[in-house]
Amino acid sequence: MLATVALVSLLVVTAAFSATRWRVALRADSRGLPWATAHAIVKHPNALAVRFVGGEMRSGLVVGDCVRGSRRVNWGNLNFGGPGFYRLGIPRHAARCEVVATVRGKGPMGVVILRRG
Repeated sequence: MLATVALVSLLVVTAAFSATRWRVALRADSRGLPWATAHAIVKHPNALAVRFVGGEMRSGLVVGDCVRGSRRVNWGNLNFGGPGFYRLGIPRHAARCEVVATVRGKGPMGVVILRRG
């Protein structure tokens, strides 16, 4: 009985963890250029985030909007000053979101658009 309860608890925790994991929607790297740009259209996201990587990154810019029903919600231009993980504010129950993320600087850099759901 105790083993069954432990197994069911493990399955519930595993299912919850896999549903909340961040997955890569799109990634891009600079390939010798002073910038890298990623453009993704994500259907039915629960959450979106952007990760900027690069030692000499000067700026990161994210532009996007989401469609919910017949409404289009634009979150404008978001500027970031350094490498890191940035979660984007999107409307709940969005049908799809379009995200364009650009990183600028020197040396090897990259941008990753992540989704949950």
